[in-house]
Amino acid sequence: GLILSTLGNSTRFASRLPYGTEIKGLAFDSMGNLYISDKTLNVIYKLPPVGNAVVFAGSGKAGLVDGKGKSASFDFSGSYDGHLAIDSKNNIFVTESENADIRKITADGVVSTFTNATMPVLAGYGPDNFGISSGAITIDGKDNLYVLNTSIDSVFKVTPSGQVSTLISSGVLTLADGSFDQY
Repeated sequence: GLILSTLGNSTRFASRLPYGTEIKGLAFDSMGNLYISDKTLNVIYKLPPVGNAVVFAGSGKAGLVDGKGKSASFDFSGSYDGHLAIDSKNNIFVTESENADIRKITADGVVSTFTNATMPVLAGYGPDNFGISSGAITIDGKDNLYVLNTSIDSVFKVTPSGQVSTLISSGVLTLADGSFDQY
């Protein structure tokens, strides 16, 4: 709770997050709410512009359970877990390398598995099934999801309809624009 300025002055403030929160990812929605993934409790907090953070999704127990709000479970124990991106409809996408998936949370808190290693939309796209070992994700203005895959040094694009293409590849066999090519 201590902020230091370059001039050496300090100000104390009260945190709006629970004590012990270990932040993994941050993203703002279109209404100015900040969403924060917490590695310690495996939850997603919603921090409104005014007031304290509330648990938006996650039971606090590590796992892979889809559901609404606190009935869902996440596992953010891996190094590349908890990265967040929010689309134009305020859907949140979050990485979970421990569960080998990317989860989607709707604006009203319903958590579902957007992709995992066995889902038909992404199965077989590259040697480790597309972007499951992701290092980061982001979304552009057309709601295309971009996934950094650190295990194969590649960047993948996923359109809202689920079409996957390779933007950057390190020389491994991957799906590029609908066909397998060796780069």
